[in-house]
Amino acid sequence: MVRAHFHRSIDVTAMLPINPNRLPAMYKDALRLAGERQFLKAKQAFETILSIKPDFAEAHFQLARVQMELGEVQDGMAHFDRAAELKPQEPAVWKEYAKVLHDLSDPDRSTAFLEKAKRARIDPALLLSLQNALKPKAGKSEVSIGSAPPAEVQRAIAHLRSGRYRDAADVAQRLLKRHPKVAILFDILANAQAALGLAESAEKSFRTAIRLNPDYPETRSNFGQFLISRGRNEDAIAELRAALKLLPDMPAALAHLGAALNNRFRFKQAIPILKRALSIDPKSSYVRTELAKSLLGEGQAKEVEDILRPILGQPDPGAVIHTLMAQALAAMRRNAEAEEAFDAAIALAPDATLPLSAKATFLQLLGRFDAAEVLFRKVFELEPLNGLNYNTFLVSHKLKPGDPLIAKMQQHYADPNVTEYHRIFFGFSLAKAMEDTKQYDRVFTYLRPANDAMAREYPLDASRRAEQTRNALNGFGQVDFGARRLKSATDFAPIFVTGLPRSGTTLVEQIVASHSTVTGGGELGYAFDAIVDAVGGFTDPDPRRYDLGDTDLVALGHKIEAMMRGAFPGADRITDKGVMSYYVIGPLKLVLPNARIVVVQRDPRDSLLSMYKNVFPPGKHLNTYSLPSLAAYYRWFKDLVDFWREKTPDAFVEIRYEDLIANPEAESRRLIAACGLDWEDQCLSFHENKRRVDTLSVHQVRQPIYASSKQAWRRYEAELGELFEALGPDYMPETA
Repeated sequence: MVRAHFHRSIDVTAMLPINPNRLPAMYKDALRLAGERQFLKAKQAFETILSIKPDFAEAHFQLARVQMELGEVQDGMAHFDRAAELKPQEPAVWKEYAKVLHDLSDPDRSTAFLEKAKRARIDPALLLSLQNALKPKAGKSEVSIGSAPPAEVQRAIAHLRSGRYRDAADVAQRLLKRHPKVAILFDILANAQAALGLAESAEKSFRTAIRLNPDYPETRSNFGQFLISRGRNEDAIAELRAALKLLPDMPAALAHLGAALNNRFRFKQAIPILKRALSIDPKSSYVRTELAKSLLGEGQAKEVEDILRPILGQPDPGAVIHTLMAQALAAMRRNAEAEEAFDAAIALAPDATLPLSAKATFLQLLGRFDAAEVLFRKVFELEPLNGLNYNTFLVSHKLKPGDPLIAKMQQHYADPNVTEYHRIFFGFSLAKAMEDTKQYDRVFTYLRPANDAMAREYPLDASRRAEQTRNALNGFGQVDFGARRLKSATDFAPIFVTGLPRSGTTLVEQIVASHSTVTGGGELGYAFDAIVDAVGGFTDPDPRRYDLGDTDLVALGHKIEAMMRGAFPGADRITDKGVMSYYVIGPLKLVLPNARIVVVQRDPRDSLLSMYKNVFPPGKHLNTYSLPSLAAYYRWFKDLVDFWREKTPDAFVEIRYEDLIANPEAESRRLIAACGLDWEDQCLSFHENKRRVDTLSVHQVRQPIYASSKQAWRRYEAELGELFEALGPDYMPETA
C-alpha cells in the first residue's frame, strides 16, 4: 500500500510580526476598501490593525461602520462603544452611533446610549443634538410636476391606483412627449409597466425617474419593490436604504426593506426595521406578515403568535397568515393546533404551494412520511421549478433506480427558466439521487457546482469565526472552572448533546430521549445563546468579559432553566441538542452543575462529507460549502473540545459514533449511565420513538442502527483531496 501525499504551501510572510510603523498606511488602505464597498476585506484590514493596536479609536469607529454595512449589528455596537470609550470627546463617534440607533429603532439601546453619553460628560450642545437625532422624524416627501397639467397627472395616478395599468401608461407616455423632464411621470409609467409585465421597460423608466430626481424617496421605494419582484434583493436593499436616508420613517420603504432582508435570510437585521414599520403603521397586514417571517427565522415563535393574532381576528386573513401561524405553533410544539392551522390554510387556498409544502415539512418532522409524500407530490405538479421542495422531500425519501422523479429533476436542472437559487437545490437533490441509486461517480457532478454556487450566494467570513474561537479560548482560559462553586445555583439537570453537525448527535439524543423520564428538546440552543449574550458574543478579546460574577452566573442558570421548562412544562429531564454547546462547556457546567453534557465524536472525513452533501437553511453553517472551510470548522471544534477536556475533564463524556454503530448496546448503556439514568431496554428501540425530530436526520433516526455511513468518504476519495490536505497527515487516505 502506498500513502497518497498532498503538499500544502506555506506563506512564510504571514507568520512574521507586522511592523507598527506600517499602521498609517494600513489604516489608509482599510479606509480605501471601505470606500470601495469591499466591506469584508475592509473588516479584515481593520481587525488586523486592532490586533496590533487594540486602543486605536479611529479603527474601532471605522470597523463599527463597516460591520453595520455587513449586518453585524451586535459586533458593530461593541466597536462603537469602544471608540466612544477611547475618545469620548469626539463628536463624530457619537453622531454616527446615534444615526445607527435611530435606524434600528431600539428604545432600550437608545436610552442606554444617552446614559453613556451623559456619563462621558460630552458637550451639552452635542448631547442635545443626539437626543434630537434619536427622535423619530416624520419627514415629508415632495415632488414637482413641472409644467405638466395637474389634472392629467392625477388622472394617471388614479388609473394606477385603480389597477387600470394600460390607461395609466398611456396617459403618462402622452404627457412625457410634452414634458420629458418630469420625474413623477416616469415613476407612474414605471409602475404601470411593471404591473403589465414589461420588466425591462419598467426598469429603464425607474432609472430615468431617479436620474431626473434622485431625492424623491417614493420612486426609490417603488423601484426597490420592483427589484424584489425580480428576485434582485441585494439591489433592492440598496435602493430602499437610499429611500430611507431621504425619508427615515417611510412605512412602505421600511416594509419592503424588511421583506428584501427576509428574502436574503437576514432575519436579525429585518426584525428592528419591521418593528419600526409596525410602530408607524400598526394596521398593516403586510408588515405583520413580513415581521412574522423574520421572527420565525430567529426562532421567536411566541412573538409570532402575538403579532398574527390581531390579523386572524379580521375577515379573510388569507392562507399565508394561517400558514405562518401554523409554523409558529409547530415551533412551539403545539402540534395538534399547528395541524389544524395548516388545514385551515389549505382549505382557503387548495392549490397554493406554501401551505401544502409547509404542512408536508411539518409531517416529516413527526415521522409521518407517507402523508408528507402525498402533499409533496402535489406541490411538484403545482410548482415544478421549485428545487427547494424536491430537496426537502428527499430528506425523508430514498430514490430507486429508474424513479421518474430523477429524470424530472434532471430536466428542471437544465431548464433555463429555473432561477439560480432553485438550481442549487436541484443540484443537491440530484447528488442525493445519484448516491441513492449507487451512481457514486456522478454525485460530485452535481454536488460540487451546487456547493460552489451556495458559497457565492452566501460568502463566508472565516476570519470572524476564527476570531470568536480565539476569544473564547483566551477568555475562558483565564477562568477557574474547576474549583469554583456557586451558592444558590439551580439543581435543574438537563442533558446537553453536542458535536459537529452530521456527527451522530441526533442519534445520540434519540437514544437518550427514548428513556421514560426524558423529553427530547431538539436543537434548543437556549443555554448557548444565553451564555454568549452574557460574555458579549465572543467579539471582545478582553478576558475580563468572560469571568462573570457569581450573582450573574446564578441568574444565568435560573434563566436557562426557566426557558427550557417553559418550552416543556412538566417534563422531568430535557435534552438540548444545540450543536454549538461545545463552545461553552465550562460555564454551562458552572451555571447548571447537575447538567450532563455529551460530546459526540466522528471521523471528520465522514461528518464533513455529510455536511458537504446536505444543504442547510440558507445563510446558516456557511463553512459547509467548501472543503477547506469544512476542515477549518473541524479544527475549531477540535481545539475547543481539547481545551475543555484539559480544563474541565469531568464536565462531559465523549461518545464515538463509530463505537456506537459497532457496539450499540454497550455504548448505549454507557451513554445512559453517563446521563445519570437507569437503563431501560426501550433505549435500544430508539427508532420506534414517535417524538418530533427537527433535523436533517429526521428519517435516519427512525431506522435501526446501520453501518453503511461508516467510512462513506472512501467512495469519493478522488474528489476529496482538498479536504484531506486541509485536515492534515492524520487523515490522508491509503490507496493501492
